Amino acid sequence: MTVDAWSQPCLVFDVGGTNLRAALYDSATNSLARHATRPTPNLHSMPNASQDAICDAMVSEMFDLGCEVTSDLDVPTISVAFAGPLDPQNRVMSAPTIWGPRPAEPIDLLAKFAKYWP
Repeated sequence: MTVDAWSQPCLVFDVGGTNLRAALYDSATNSLARHATRPTPNLHSMPNASQDAICDAMVSEMFDLGCEVTSDLDVPTISVAFAGPLDPQNRVMSAPTIWGPRPAEPIDLLAKFAKYWP
C-alpha cells in the first residue's frame, strides 16, 4: 500500500537524547514510511539555555520534522515515544539526556505540543 492510499496515517516520533526521529505509521500494514531524523536540541547543543528553552526548541524541531514527513497528508493522530517519567498530571519529571538534571517544576510537554498540534 502506498502512503497516498492510507486513510488514517499516524505521525510518530521517537525522542532521544541524541536524535529526534519522525515517520508515518500505518496500523493496517504495521509499517513506517517517510522517515526523517534531526539532532535533538539538548543541554550539549544549547549549553547556556534553560530547560524550558531546550524543551521549546525540541518541540519546534519536532513540528518541523512532522511537517517534513506529512507534507501533503492530513494526519489526525500523533504518537510520541519519550523516555521520561511522568507525574500524575502527565508532566515530564525528568529527561537528563535532553535538558539535564531534574527541572524545578515538571514540564507540561502536552501543553507545548498543543501549541503546534491543537
